[in-house]
Amino acid sequence: MSVSRTLVRVQWADADAAQIVWHGNFLRYLDQAEQDLFAALGLTYQSIDLRFAVILPRTKFECTFRSPARVGDHLIVDLSIVVLHPRRIRVPFKITQRDTERLVLEGAYEMACVERDTFAASDFPEELFGLFQKASEGSAL
Repeated sequence: MSVSRTLVRVQWADADAAQIVWHGNFLRYLDQAEQDLFAALGLTYQSIDLRFAVILPRTKFECTFRSPARVGDHLIVDLSIVVLHPRRIRVPFKITQRDTERLVLEGAYEMACVERDTFAASDFPEELFGLFQKASEGSAL
């Protein structure tokens, strides 16, 4: 179940000479979708840093490319949240071509919670953890 949906238009600069999206650009699309997800939760990366003094490094990334995306395509980036542990969440995703619903990419990444100043592993602050739990249940957005 998707808790966040972001529309991305593939730009010329995102593609190689064959007009196919270069694989590294999908990470930018996921980052944009994550920012939209956080905004729907009332958060930004800066507010998490300032309010909770934690950062959320990505610790794992896995994906499977299913079909190419091309210049001019409108892609839909769907994200979900799965709470794995008080210190770790998993963000499953899929990217589809809007007009055809063709699956382009699917996978997941994990985020940990660490203290900003020491980089020591930490439980998510209670308020932040609660937002992630609500989103994982599909009731936050």
